[in-house]
Amino acid sequence: MSKYDFGYNIEENRTNRWAFENVEVNSRVLELGPAGGTLTKSLYEKKKCHIDIVELDEQDGKLAAQYAEKAVVGTNGNLNLDYWYEVFSENRYDYIVALDVLEHLANPEHTLQKASKLLKPTGKILLSVPNVAHNAVIIELLQNRFTYGRLGLLDNTHIHFFAYESICQMLKNVGLYINKQEAVLKCVSDTELPSRYEDLGAELGHLLKQRKYGEVYQYLLELSFNSEQKTIDLLGNGQIKEPVYARILPDGESQNEISVEIQEGWNEVTVELPKDYLMKSIRFIPYEGSGIIEHLQIIGYGNSESEMSYNWTSAQKLGNESFFVHMGNHMNEMNYLINEEYSALKIKYRLVPFYGERELYAAECFQKEIVKSGKREEALQEKLRETDLVSKRKITDQKAEIESLRQDKILLKERIQKEMEESGRREEALRQDKTLLKEHFQTLQVLVEEIKHGKLWKIFDLIREVEK
Repeated sequence: MSKYDFGYNIEENRTNRWAFENVEVNSRVLELGPAGGTLTKSLYEKKKCHIDIVELDEQDGKLAAQYAEKAVVGTNGNLNLDYWYEVFSENRYDYIVALDVLEHLANPEHTLQKASKLLKPTGKILLSVPNVAHNAVIIELLQNRFTYGRLGLLDNTHIHFFAYESICQMLKNVGLYINKQEAVLKCVSDTELPSRYEDLGAELGHLLKQRKYGEVYQYLLELSFNSEQKTIDLLGNGQIKEPVYARILPDGESQNEISVEIQEGWNEVTVELPKDYLMKSIRFIPYEGSGIIEHLQIIGYGNSESEMSYNWTSAQKLGNESFFVHMGNHMNEMNYLINEEYSALKIKYRLVPFYGERELYAAECFQKEIVKSGKREEALQEKLRETDLVSKRKITDQKAEIESLRQDKILLKERIQKEMEESGRREEALRQDKTLLKEHFQTLQVLVEEIKHGKLWKIFDLIREVEK
């Protein structure tokens, strides 16, 4: 049994389930690399499909062959060779399925090209490919690691690696188009790799989380020959949006805690309070990271509507409705008194999170008490502006360096071009000199011949004979 056989429960494998859902009933199917036949069995039994298979592993191939009309298994099922193609060359299929196959092949483009020749004009290829540009791999590389494992992104049997653009280029070379694209998403901590965003620091970790397709674990692509069809994009940005929460603790008691999901920027949430519970106060934690809470309002709803009475805070107050919260120093709590019975709370505020250097500067601004309370907000903003200017200067310097390198490249190219032209001119001059010398030599040869056959030469020969 190979390591890729995961039993016959199709619901346990997202990729198999996706392929099953996209194959029509009674279809003609060619399945490349079916392993133990999880998908094969489901297509045969539940969708009455007519299936042929190609599988390198002999044991797995025999299991999958139970549900196939024709099976090429063992050595003959090696997709790196063309024997399988010759067997099925006269067939045409509604679907060709290749799930996590191409990354194991020496020449995946060639195999895909061969497979596409077996497709009906209206047929489709269902393809899944792991994403080597997943953030977990990027973090590994940033820490000078590239650790192969038994399964997953860096499976020790992978000999080809794909990112989104390289997949698209391969499909273009083959003449296939994406009809539908989606993905299996996994955050870094859910992969088999030991990578963590925290290993990179707050700022770099945050930037990496914003990478397009950064948390795509596996691409799921439906392909065809139809270039006119608009691609259905279920892939999006390929990111897992990690929820951010605010917390409400009636009377400060954790057993009655209420969590509400919030986002960066403006928030407006309504919270139902526990019934038949007479509260005297609430503890409010607006954000469990570090940042600025602006324009904070908490309005109670019951028999009447009123803004709740602010009591105290462990956060740093910046103004009437603004606070600095800092996770590291637990400066993130506000306490409100309840003067009447409320059934719900409406909470409004703007969240401006800090990461990396911005957080450090903000903390420094308060911890060292650079300015008095009335100037703290201005000092913070100034520090943040300074940080942003430093970042902009770094970017500007990098751009200048890149531009300098680009100019050097242009100058070097021009120099090489001039040297090539000069070399060409020298070669042409030598060629002309060679031609001229050849012409002179030929002329001398003609003169010698004329002299040898002239009267003076004959007289010279007679004189030589007389002397003898």
